[in-house]
Amino acid sequence: MSSDYEPREGIDYIVDLYAVVGAEKDVESAELKSLLNERTREYHPDRLEGLAPEFQSRGERMAILLNRARNILLDPQRRAEYDAILKEWDGPISDNGTPVISIDSYTKAVATNLSPDEIEASFASQRNKLVGMIGYKPGRLKLLERVITQTPGELPDDLREEYEEALLETDRVLAIQEAERAKLLGIDIEKRRYEAKLGYGTFVAGEIETSRATEQERLHMIALGKVPTRLALLAGEVASGVYDSNNLPARPEDVQLPPYFDLQAEKVRELAKEREEILERRLANFKVEYPFAELQTNGFDTVMVGILMNDTTTWLCAHYDEESGGVSTIDINQQTREALDNGQFEKVITAGKNVLTFVPLEQIDLRTLIDEALNKHFNKYPGPWTEAD
Repeated sequence: MSSDYEPREGIDYIVDLYAVVGAEKDVESAELKSLLNERTREYHPDRLEGLAPEFQSRGERMAILLNRARNILLDPQRRAEYDAILKEWDGPISDNGTPVISIDSYTKAVATNLSPDEIEASFASQRNKLVGMIGYKPGRLKLLERVITQTPGELPDDLREEYEEALLETDRVLAIQEAERAKLLGIDIEKRRYEAKLGYGTFVAGEIETSRATEQERLHMIALGKVPTRLALLAGEVASGVYDSNNLPARPEDVQLPPYFDLQAEKVRELAKEREEILERRLANFKVEYPFAELQTNGFDTVMVGILMNDTTTWLCAHYDEESGGVSTIDINQQTREALDNGQFEKVITAGKNVLTFVPLEQIDLRTLIDEALNKHFNKYPGPWTEAD
């Protein structure tokens, strides 16, 4: 896909005038003026004469930016307002005036010019490449689930592990598809490491609505020409591309979202629902281990939970409160912690505490795994918690 979209300053990026001058943000006015004079001489037209066209073009652009920097940064009031714009801005920043556009902005710009069928064809192509790259075989999961339904009693460890691998493989494909589509909505699923949790469908639906409001506000600000206009006025330049006041949307919610938004929002919701179903199957298949299991014939109200990660174990202590009927985490006393760190689990167990461990599953929120480990533990043993249920 390609796009003729041209990045616009104040919308896709802004120029850091301090970087153009070669100054720190806290530079004093006298030093700033000296640096400006030095840089201006460097890009004087006489020095650009005879250079290749690309160097002349860059020099002319720098001369314009240096003039803008002089108008803004040497005026205390204008400089203060410009500093405020820099602080508020959370998008790409150019340090030499070269237009910048983020990948997400580019993706949205391309999608705006495509029909729904073209967008879906693009995502279908991405999926086929992804499936081929990771060797995903959907039939493997279906076969394993048939075997599991015909296997009486507790699953053998090798079958359980193979089932988890197939579920994770499926979730990886779904998660990457979700992330690619979510980029069009301004949602960064990669940032949270593709992790899902219980109630994931509801969680993603909330993210979509937040993104909808954010995108409407962003488009509203573009229509108002807020940042571009502020920058132009500060530099004493003529603001262009600003709508007549009679044509300005009155509220962010009046702005028309891109045609693809609602369709992709629905697709992301569907993928999130599929991921939640896979998550539930992974949690059902999830197994915790009991060191010295032969000693742990009773369920105690205090459970030491060991999370095995990168050859280290992180411990937390969960306590069931009979009065409230709830479970909370409490501090581990020094004696117990030393015993756990030294692998003296039998000492902890004989002191009236259960000990269980688990290895976190990829792409599942750790809090969800801890809660599931405790649920499995309290379902394993009868006790006051059973009566409370």
